Amino acid sequence: MFIVQSKFKMTGGKIANNTATQNGGGVLYYYAASGIVTLGGIAKITGNVTGGSIVRGTLVGGTPNNVHLVNDKYIQLGTGADEPKSGMSVGITTATAPTENNPVTISAICTQPDYATYFFADNSDYCVGYENDVLKLGCVYPLCVGGVQVTRFNKDDVFGVTDGDGATVSYDDATHTLTLNNATIARTDEVGANNE
Repeated sequence: MFIVQSKFKMTGGKIANNTATQNGGGVLYYYAASGIVTLGGIAKITGNVTGGSIVRGTLVGGTPNNVHLVNDKYIQLGTGADEPKSGMSVGITTATAPTENNPVTISAICTQPDYATYFFADNSDYCVGYENDVLKLGCVYPLCVGGVQVTRFNKDDVFGVTDGDGATVSYDDATHTLTLNNATIARTDEVGANNE
Protein backbone atom coordinates (compact mmCIF):
# COMPACT_ATOMS: atom_id res chain seq x y z
CA MET A 1 0.00 0.00 0.00
CA PHE A 2 1.44 3.35 -1.07
CA ILE A 3 0.12 6.36 0.90
CA VAL A 4 0.85 9.75 -0.67
CA GLN A 5 -2.08 12.20 -0.60
CA SER A 6 -4.76 9.97 0.82
CA LYS A 7 -5.98 8.89 4.24
CA PHE A 8 -5.54 5.32 5.42
CA LYS A 9 -7.17 4.05 8.61
CA MET A 10 -6.75 0.50 9.88
CA THR A 11 -8.29 -0.72 13.13
CA GLY A 12 -8.53 -4.43 12.38
CA GLY A 13 -7.58 -6.98 9.75
CA LYS A 14 -4.14 -7.90 8.50
CA ILE A 15 -1.61 -6.83 5.87
CA ALA A 16 0.84 -9.72 5.74
CA ASN A 17 3.29 -11.66 3.57
CA ASN A 18 3.70 -9.04 0.84
CA THR A 19 6.85 -7.85 -0.89
CA ALA A 20 7.99 -4.64 -2.56
CA THR A 21 11.04 -3.96 -4.71
CA GLN A 22 12.21 -1.03 -2.57
CA ASN A 23 10.40 0.14 0.58
CA GLY A 24 7.20 -0.65 2.41
CA GLY A 25 6.40 -4.28 1.77
CA GLY A 26 3.17 -3.64 3.73
CA VAL A 27 2.64 0.14 3.80
CA LEU A 28 4.84 2.94 2.45
CA TYR A 29 3.94 6.31 3.97
CA TYR A 30 5.49 8.75 1.52
CA TYR A 31 6.13 12.50 1.24
CA ALA A 32 2.90 14.51 1.01
CA ALA A 33 1.42 17.02 3.40
CA SER A 34 -2.11 15.68 3.09
CA GLY A 35 -1.47 11.96 3.61
CA ILE A 36 -2.55 10.48 6.96
CA VAL A 37 -2.04 6.98 8.34
CA THR A 38 -4.14 6.08 11.40
CA LEU A 39 -3.60 2.74 13.13
CA GLY A 40 -5.42 1.29 16.10
CA GLY A 41 -7.73 -1.47 17.31
CA ILE A 42 -6.17 -4.83 16.57
CA ALA A 43 -4.55 -3.93 13.24
CA LYS A 44 -1.78 -6.30 12.18
CA ILE A 45 0.93 -5.36 9.67
CA THR A 46 3.51 -8.13 9.89
CA GLY A 47 5.54 -10.50 7.74
CA ASN A 48 6.03 -8.02 4.87
CA VAL A 49 9.42 -7.54 3.20
CA THR A 50 11.38 -5.72 0.53
CA GLY A 51 13.27 -7.72 -2.03
CA GLY A 52 11.42 -10.97 -1.47
CA SER A 53 9.67 -13.15 -4.00
CA ILE A 54 6.54 -15.25 -4.07
CA VAL A 55 7.27 -18.88 -4.90
CA ARG A 56 4.27 -21.19 -5.28
CA GLY A 57 2.19 -18.85 -3.16
CA THR A 58 4.78 -18.52 -0.38
CA LEU A 59 6.82 -15.42 0.43
CA VAL A 60 10.54 -16.25 0.27
CA GLY A 61 13.53 -14.12 1.34
CA GLY A 62 13.68 -10.36 1.61
CA THR A 63 14.31 -7.89 4.41
CA PRO A 64 11.53 -7.16 6.94
CA ASN A 65 9.80 -3.88 6.03
CA ASN A 66 6.20 -3.66 7.21
CA VAL A 67 5.35 0.03 7.58
CA HIS A 68 8.03 2.27 6.09
CA LEU A 69 7.94 5.88 7.28
CA VAL A 70 9.85 8.49 5.28
CA ASN A 71 11.32 11.47 7.15
CA ASP A 72 8.82 13.61 9.08
CA LYS A 73 5.90 11.23 8.53
CA TYR A 74 4.21 9.91 11.65
CA ILE A 75 1.51 7.40 12.42
CA GLN A 76 -1.60 8.73 14.09
CA LEU A 77 -2.97 6.43 16.76
CA GLY A 78 -6.68 5.67 16.83
CA THR A 79 -8.74 7.16 19.66
CA GLY A 80 -11.87 6.14 21.58
CA ALA A 81 -13.23 2.85 20.24
CA ASP A 82 -10.38 2.79 17.69
CA GLU A 83 -7.51 3.14 20.19
CA PRO A 84 -4.76 0.48 20.02
CA LYS A 85 -5.71 -2.74 21.82
CA SER A 86 -4.07 -5.96 22.89
CA GLY A 87 -3.52 -7.98 19.73
CA MET A 88 -2.36 -5.06 17.60
CA SER A 89 1.02 -5.77 15.99
CA VAL A 90 2.79 -3.44 13.55
CA GLY A 91 6.38 -3.60 12.30
CA ILE A 92 8.17 -0.29 11.70
CA THR A 93 11.06 0.83 9.48
CA THR A 94 12.11 4.47 9.15
CA ALA A 95 13.96 6.11 6.27
CA THR A 96 16.51 7.53 8.70
CA ALA A 97 17.92 5.02 11.16
CA PRO A 98 17.92 6.04 14.82
CA THR A 99 21.19 6.68 16.64
CA GLU A 100 21.90 6.64 20.39
CA ASN A 101 21.23 10.34 20.77
CA ASN A 102 18.63 10.65 18.03
CA PRO A 103 15.70 8.27 18.16
CA VAL A 104 13.19 8.64 15.33
CA THR A 105 9.59 9.65 16.06
CA ILE A 106 6.99 7.23 14.70
CA SER A 107 3.90 8.70 16.41
CA ALA A 108 4.03 12.32 17.59
CA ILE A 109 1.10 11.99 20.01
CA CYS A 110 0.79 8.97 22.31
CA THR A 111 -1.38 8.97 25.42
CA GLN A 112 -0.44 5.54 26.82
CA PRO A 113 3.08 4.15 27.37
CA ASP A 114 1.87 0.58 26.77
CA TYR A 115 0.96 1.42 23.16
CA ALA A 116 4.68 0.95 22.40
CA THR A 117 4.23 -2.80 22.99
CA TYR A 118 1.92 -3.01 19.95
CA PHE A 119 4.74 -1.93 17.62
CA PHE A 120 8.06 -3.59 16.86
CA ALA A 121 11.16 -2.64 14.90
CA ASP A 122 11.64 -4.50 11.64
CA ASN A 123 15.40 -4.35 12.30
CA SER A 124 16.43 -6.09 15.55
CA ASP A 125 19.11 -3.44 16.20
CA TYR A 126 16.25 -1.11 17.16
CA CYS A 127 13.13 -1.14 19.31
CA VAL A 128 9.98 0.91 19.77
CA GLY A 129 9.58 2.82 23.02
CA TYR A 130 7.60 5.56 24.71
CA GLU A 131 9.32 8.82 25.61
CA ASN A 132 7.65 12.10 26.63
CA ASP A 133 4.21 11.29 25.11
CA VAL A 134 5.79 10.20 21.81
CA LEU A 135 6.42 6.75 20.29
CA LYS A 136 9.95 6.46 18.94
CA LEU A 137 12.27 4.00 17.25
CA GLY A 138 15.51 3.78 19.23
CA CYS A 139 18.66 1.73 19.70
CA VAL A 140 19.03 -1.65 21.38
CA TYR A 141 22.28 -2.17 23.29
CA PRO A 142 24.22 -5.45 23.12
CA LEU A 143 23.47 -6.20 26.75
CA CYS A 144 20.84 -8.16 28.67
CA VAL A 145 20.50 -7.96 32.45
CA GLY A 146 18.49 -10.60 34.26
CA GLY A 147 16.90 -11.58 30.95
CA VAL A 148 15.90 -7.97 30.11
CA GLN A 149 17.29 -6.38 26.93
CA VAL A 150 18.81 -2.96 27.63
CA THR A 151 17.55 -0.27 25.25
CA ARG A 152 17.54 3.48 24.87
CA PHE A 153 14.13 3.53 26.55
CA ASN A 154 14.94 1.52 29.68
CA LYS A 155 18.66 2.30 30.18
CA ASP A 156 18.03 4.68 33.12
CA ASP A 157 16.09 2.04 35.07
CA VAL A 158 16.34 -1.31 33.27
CA PHE A 159 13.82 -3.15 35.46
CA GLY A 160 11.53 -0.21 36.24
CA VAL A 161 9.47 -0.76 39.39
CA THR A 162 10.05 -4.54 39.36
CA ASP A 163 13.55 -4.31 40.90
CA GLY A 164 12.36 -3.18 44.33
CA ASP A 165 11.78 0.01 46.26
CA GLY A 166 14.59 2.46 45.57
CA ALA A 167 16.65 -0.03 43.57
CA THR A 168 17.87 0.81 40.06
CA VAL A 169 19.91 -0.86 37.37
CA SER A 170 21.16 1.64 34.80
CA TYR A 171 23.44 1.59 31.77
CA ASP A 172 25.62 4.34 30.32
CA ASP A 173 26.36 3.57 26.68
CA ALA A 174 29.02 6.29 26.40
CA THR A 175 31.19 4.63 29.07
CA HIS A 176 29.77 1.09 28.68
CA THR A 177 29.04 1.03 32.41
CA LEU A 178 26.28 -0.94 34.11
CA THR A 179 25.42 0.46 37.56
CA LEU A 180 23.50 -1.43 40.24
CA ASN A 181 22.13 0.78 43.02
CA ASN A 182 20.62 -1.31 45.84
CA ALA A 183 19.68 -3.92 43.24
CA THR A 184 20.18 -7.66 43.35
CA ILE A 185 20.28 -9.81 40.24
CA ALA A 186 19.73 -13.43 41.21
CA ARG A 187 20.12 -16.42 38.96
CA THR A 188 16.84 -18.33 38.91
CA ASP A 189 17.36 -20.82 36.08
CA GLU A 190 18.91 -24.25 36.16
CA VAL A 191 22.63 -24.83 35.77
CA GLY A 192 23.54 -25.22 32.13
CA ALA A 193 20.66 -23.15 30.81
CA ASN A 194 21.35 -20.22 28.49
CA ASN A 195 22.09 -17.22 30.72
CA GLU A 196 22.07 -13.63 29.58
